[in-house]
Amino acid sequence: MAALAFCKRSYLRLRKLPEPLGWGPEISVPVRVLRAPLRRRNRVLLNVNIDDFAPYSSANGKLDLGGDLHGGLAAELKRLLEDFPALRLTLFVIPDLQIARKPFAGPLRAGILEPHNAAWLDSYRHWSSQGRVELAVHGLHHRQADNLLFQRHVEFAFKPYAAAKQAVNRAVQMFTQAGLPLTGFRPPGWGINGDLCLLQVVREAGFAYLAGSSLDGGLNQGRQRVSNYYPSTIAGMLNLPQNVLLDWPKSRLLGQAERIARARGMISIKAHTRWNGSPNELTGPVLAKLRWLLAAIVGRYGDRIQYATLYDIAMMVGSHVQPQLAAGA
Repeated sequence: MAALAFCKRSYLRLRKLPEPLGWGPEISVPVRVLRAPLRRRNRVLLNVNIDDFAPYSSANGKLDLGGDLHGGLAAELKRLLEDFPALRLTLFVIPDLQIARKPFAGPLRAGILEPHNAAWLDSYRHWSSQGRVELAVHGLHHRQADNLLFQRHVEFAFKPYAAAKQAVNRAVQMFTQAGLPLTGFRPPGWGINGDLCLLQVVREAGFAYLAGSSLDGGLNQGRQRVSNYYPSTIAGMLNLPQNVLLDWPKSRLLGQAERIARARGMISIKAHTRWNGSPNELTGPVLAKLRWLLAAIVGRYGDRIQYATLYDIAMMVGSHVQPQLAAGA
């Protein structure tokens, strides 16, 4: 393992690529936890956010990114919204998907602006217009070719400011051209490089928030930098955390939700579409677990629950965010 780490560091230096966050010396950036805007509401804030939506679904259903409008994951999510009438979802959409396949085979592609995906775009745009489903930006391609020794899905881990800006601006352009509102941004694979230039890029592009942290990933890679329970500002950008994973056992799921509720934070339940082998892919058993968790929270807190999209939460705390340039960018 030490030899592999040495090879990776040597490759980064040879290629003059930025180091991912948590790998090297860190710049000092201001962080502020926004507890008060949530605590004074005296409600249990709850969001379900799902990564990796795109107009793609394989015939056998093994690759289902919500691309089947009449079945599969999209139909199951519609039933979920019907069964929980107040629930709100944040779906992170890949504007120009490029899935890496076998070596030298070239990636699978699916773009939201391609003419043959017009029906998909119309359907998801309709979801967004109804107010219960937020469509947010999930990178550009969900694929990086900057560093061949690292995982392919950490799209922004090795991009300096100019390259990150080019990719984010292209994603913004595609969302705007598709008639989709610009709300929030999540980097694929939690990929953020060590100088945090992505935060400045995302803020300059006009996003209301960055969904950039898990319990131990993204902005919390290597150590905790932002809150797991509350929104935070870091280097002048609003970050909204993800803090509940559906691959946990039921006891841990409910226990974590209750701890966040007692602290009057935001319960942010994270899942994936069906393609990357993640244990929180929304397969049948995982979707059943999500339904169980939502029902358990309803049973415990009743009308104290306030369902929200991540954008809703950003609007609740947005006036507390102070504009500030990201250090090191």
